Amino acid sequence: MEDKALESLFDLADIYLWLPNHWNLNPGQTEKILKTWQGRSIHFHWIMEQRDSDTFRKLSEMYEQALYIDYEALTSRQERLIDALRNSTIEITNPAGTDIKFRLEDAHFHRGNGVASKEFINGYALPGSARDREVELPSGAIRTVDILDTEGTLVCSNETFMGREVGTLTYEFQGNRITSISSQHHNNYVQAMWGLQNGAFDRFGEFNAGVNPALTMLPGHEKVIPYYGYGDGMLRFSLGDNQESGGEYLSSYHQWLFLSDATMKVSGEVVLENGKLTLE
Repeated sequence: MEDKALESLFDLADIYLWLPNHWNLNPGQTEKILKTWQGRSIHFHWIMEQRDSDTFRKLSEMYEQALYIDYEALTSRQERLIDALRNSTIEITNPAGTDIKFRLEDAHFHRGNGVASKEFINGYALPGSARDREVELPSGAIRTVDILDTEGTLVCSNETFMGREVGTLTYEFQGNRITSISSQHHNNYVQAMWGLQNGAFDRFGEFNAGVNPALTMLPGHEKVIPYYGYGDGMLRFSLGDNQESGGEYLSSYHQWLFLSDATMKVSGEVVLENGKLTLE
């Protein structure tokens, strides 16, 4: 009954505003409806995690500034990065020990460029992708679910795994699947929880690269990733479920992992060095 009522509301609307709320209150029906709905939406989280007042203020000020950027320059930089990534072999390393490789053959990319016109959305949105009908603010990320032949090691510091701070998390990939996971702290807990997962939990669901120059790391706040990894030079690995972005993976596990200091080679050419995009 609730699902039907929500669908009826969307049938009457051309535009949907998804305003900030707590993660636990996000209606899953919304993402399902957006996969087939032909309208446009504003995806607007702002700050959803609990933060101390100083961090909250600094992030709020940063996010506001990140709205007033040169959007033509943002779009141009995104397009250059997409052109480099598509149909290429990607190699990513970082000082913590990441050394991972994958391919993006004929990949479709979501463009988080702030453009909400009907012409743009209808012209590029992939059928079945709720994400392509969402214009997120602040903008900045490009993303794809079309990831092939993932091999290697992903190492991320200062991580939380299912409610516990576990320090460094390490994932091993082989044959496009996660073959093992380990953590610096609470490894027994991590192994136990990992063993309970089902579906496509061992898949690399989505690759994201941030381009917004106004979203930068806060000095002294190494654990705080500004706006979910949309900042210039930030990489985000989404593991497991990727249904919202039009992917085929459905799973009980979904986690974002961030690299702020990565080096990325695209078919042998460096396009990101120590967290700084080198594309001009």
